[in-house]
Amino acid sequence: MTVRPRFLVYLRTHRGDPGPEGIFGVHDCMKSVREKDFDAVIGVGGKRPWKGDEGIARRVTWVGYGPTRARMEDKQHAVVSFDEFFLYDERGPLLEEVAPALAARMFGQGGKRHARILLNLRPTEYAEAMEILSLARGAWRTKHSSEPELISALRTNNARKGGRYGEGNARADAPLTAETLRRGCS
Repeated sequence: MTVRPRFLVYLRTHRGDPGPEGIFGVHDCMKSVREKDFDAVIGVGGKRPWKGDEGIARRVTWVGYGPTRARMEDKQHAVVSFDEFFLYDERGPLLEEVAPALAARMFGQGGKRHARILLNLRPTEYAEAMEILSLARGAWRTKHSSEPELISALRTNNARKGGRYGEGNARADAPLTAETLRRGCS
């Protein structure tokens, strides 16, 4: 019998926690939220991030699966590392593109208030969260990197195939989209 992972989806206002090392709470962000019962986390940039971090707005910024909590002397709440960790920050796809139902709930729609954190997902939202986890483990894993040369190569290859950045206009500084991530570069 397969156990359904429990997701934490939350809005971020800035980069840096978690950082590239994959420690959630390294700067003590989201304090007691880190101690909630979850198997996977999807970090999403909020509508209005801090100045200097505007690039993460409305994007899937990181995904973690398989949490391990540890106490640190200088932190009131546990820090969390993950068996699988994927950091995208401003290179992540817009949440609306990969998970429209989840985006509607996180950002509010039709006069409804937005959610800051979600632990209890509706069936459609859960399916979308599973898709994000699947993409992080597969297609996104090979298409996201903190190495600019790899991102540039992926965009150039995508442009050659007539993708979003077609006509030889591949831009290494522009975010990848869900469409280009799903399509692949082979």
